Amino acid sequence: MEHVQEEAYKGTGFAEIKILLPLPAAMSKRDKSKNCLSSALIAKDHDELIGELIKEDCLNDERFAVAFVSGRFKLKQWGREKDPKRLERKRVSDEIAQKALEQINKKEYMAILNINLQRERYVTLKHEQYLVRKKKTMDYLMQKGYEVDLIKGHDK
Repeated sequence: MEHVQEEAYKGTGFAEIKILLPLPAAMSKRDKSKNCLSSALIAKDHDELIGELIKEDCLNDERFAVAFVSGRFKLKQWGREKDPKRLERKRVSDEIAQKALEQINKKEYMAILNINLQRERYVTLKHEQYLVRKKKTMDYLMQKGYEVDLIKGHDK
């Protein structure tokens, strides 16, 4: 199979649409899940295209899940509870999602939880009453995807 494939699709409401797919070049720029890409393809030879991408190691669900989890953790500071739900929406299997979550460094995870809990959120609510402050901080961290037992353990 060539690296550049040209297909013409008819019956889409437009007269004719031409799609150029430089497969490895397009796939190397961003990790994709096999299922994410398969829902976007309209090609007749859908299975052939997906098979070729997997064979050339352009599509790898495990690599995608690790990149997704580490990016969400480092950039958005999401907890472990939020990532599996997002990966499930991307149709990544539970086993692969668990492997990706294990890649998160526990010390770094606890440090970010501590920073989020004590310095950022709790201090910003300094004009609130103690219990309201504590409740809003817990709600914020649970919304970010941190585990309740870790939040309560860090709160003491």
